[in-house]
Amino acid sequence: MTSSSYAYPSGFGSIHDVDFENLKVTFWNDKNGRPMLNQLKNGGWEIRFRNGAYDSICLRAVHSLRSADPGRQYALAVYEEDNAGGSSSQDGIAQVFELADERLTVMEQIDWDLHYGGPYGPLDDFDEKANTFTVRSAHYQPGDGHCCVSWFDVVTYRWDGWGFNETSIQTEPSNYGRPRHKASPPKPIPLHMP
Repeated sequence: MTSSSYAYPSGFGSIHDVDFENLKVTFWNDKNGRPMLNQLKNGGWEIRFRNGAYDSICLRAVHSLRSADPGRQYALAVYEEDNAGGSSSQDGIAQVFELADERLTVMEQIDWDLHYGGPYGPLDDFDEKANTFTVRSAHYQPGDGHCCVSWFDVVTYRWDGWGFNETSIQTEPSNYGRPRHKASPPKPIPLHMP
């Protein structure tokens, strides 16, 4: 999980006024440290290259989050990124948007590696009653290939009205690793938040 400080230039009266399906999104910075912006259209963005490679982003869900401060509003947006070229990758990305004084800011980002071969849980695993968000991410070990990951981490975060805090992490064998590993799982690795 990482904190972020990307601020949108236009003002919004309410978090419900934000058109998440047609919003410019940024998940990463370029080599000069500037945000790389991708304009979503109807919840998606895609670029295809001449060599057959591609990169795509799809908005999967948006959830309103309770605020501990009446002057601030929050939303959780969940995206899936899929890209292929020499190899392929699938990632989940969740961003917390904060609206304060009509200024919309991305304040947190959680990203996780979906390329572990299952068993898969839902990409959007936000429990509104418990205020928890759970992700399942590849946990690479020596000898694992990009296609064949032995373990994955199940990480749960709880929303406290200000931000998400990691509350639990478990490491489980993947479909590939289950028949191969009888030993106890490796130590969980906290997810990196850029």
